[in-house]
Amino acid sequence: MVMTRSDDDSWDITESVGATALGVAMARAAESDCDCPLFTDRYAQLFVDAAIKRGWDSSVIAKRLIRHRAAFSSRAG
Repeated sequence: MVMTRSDDDSWDITESVGATALGVAMARAAESDCDCPLFTDRYAQLFVDAAIKRGWDSSVIAKRLIRHRAAFSSRAG
């Protein structure tokens, strides 16, 4: 099955695979901003900021990211 975009579709970046992409971008932006990043992604924060500007509520993903980062840091430290 081929699915293409059309002018009247209702897909939004905050839904489905787009929400996953935004979550990954948040994680990449957080890593890029830490003291000793494993990598930097100069576009990740721009992507997240653009979605927030269009009304995306990042709080659920942000809370999960903070919780997982804290758990990882406690194991690594």
